[in-house]
Amino acid sequence: MRPLAVGVHQELIPFATERGFSKLALRRALGMHMNCTPYLYALAERRGRVSLDGEEVEKPTEEHAEHARQKLKARFEARKQKRANEPPKKSNTAKVTPIQRETPPKRPILSLKRAKGLSKNAV
Repeated sequence: MRPLAVGVHQELIPFATERGFSKLALRRALGMHMNCTPYLYALAERRGRVSLDGEEVEKPTEEHAEHARQKLKARFEARKQKRANEPPKKSNTAKVTPIQRETPPKRPILSLKRAKGLSKNAV
């Protein structure tokens, strides 16, 4: 990823409005793109800025690179702090204790007695 040229949003406004996007939507989209971690790394490393044609037009200033480094540092420190405050996650390999089942009570034995006076073959 390479940083965009300064003022590229001015070139994008007519393109975006022709397609039904507002200036605010364009500004938000560019803001999301320009605040993502890979973009900030590219700025911090002072990779060449590119125009909409993809041609390198200039190098980021040291001031812009330093600002990107500060943003990255703050982002990673906040992440580190958040992880330190989270309770430890339970591992998937937790010890499972087997379920202790009660032995079912013994079933009563049913005995069928023949009624008096009936023969074996009468039924």
